[in-house]
Amino acid sequence: MKLIINKMKPIVVSIGFLLILMLMFSCGGASDQAYPEYAESDIDSSGVSLEVEKNKEDSVIIPPVHSDDPDVQKKSARLAYNYPPEMTRYKSEDINVYVSIVNPTSFVKDTLMKILATQQSPSGKKTVDSIVTTNILLYKRLLVELMDPDSAFTVKRIYGEAWQEVDSTGDNRWRWSVIPLTDAPEAKLVIKVMAEKPVGTQVYIDDRTFFIKVKMVGIGQTLRSWITYMQDNKGMVVTVILIPLFAYFGKRYFDRKSKK
Repeated sequence: MKLIINKMKPIVVSIGFLLILMLMFSCGGASDQAYPEYAESDIDSSGVSLEVEKNKEDSVIIPPVHSDDPDVQKKSARLAYNYPPEMTRYKSEDINVYVSIVNPTSFVKDTLMKILATQQSPSGKKTVDSIVTTNILLYKRLLVELMDPDSAFTVKRIYGEAWQEVDSTGDNRWRWSVIPLTDAPEAKLVIKVMAEKPVGTQVYIDDRTFFIKVKMVGIGQTLRSWITYMQDNKGMVVTVILIPLFAYFGKRYFDRKSKK
């Protein structure tokens, strides 16, 4: 019996060793070898690899911003212009436009007032012009025109080209000499503003319409004042002037006819 047991010991040891090896292969590190793509990454509750999602984000290409993009070149500026509320027929006055990118509105307005002071005659009557300021958007070049839609004035450019380059190194200015020709009591002028994009296309920016009263010299102004007054007060003209006149001349006519 001892002999049989001694012969079976090596067989039992071999079987035990084989069982241990089989258990080691069935339980140890199988998942890492079977699914190596998830071994180094995190997985969310839906089972999608976060590492894969990160790679997708890295593959998105963001287009660069080009320096010649018109919207990038657009700037904000302050524009101010002056006009006389009242002018005398055949007498010239100056109208100015002043544009600045770097200076605030108060500076632009003060600068325009100083320009107007140099344009007025030292011996003449000092007039107070209306000064209007506004903010505009512009590109590289700016067009400012003074338009006379009713041909009521003579407009002559004195200073500044119609198209001007606009940058931060200096300000821009336009000036016109204006002479009213109309016999109407009021006439209008229009300041038109346009900009040019770097690609060459033109963009409408703004237009400003203002009305100027026109005075006449001597008897012309007196007659115009009477006519304007009668047009504005038609009821009073009929009851106070026309009816008494008709009554007076009618009475004289009938008196002469009765004497004959």
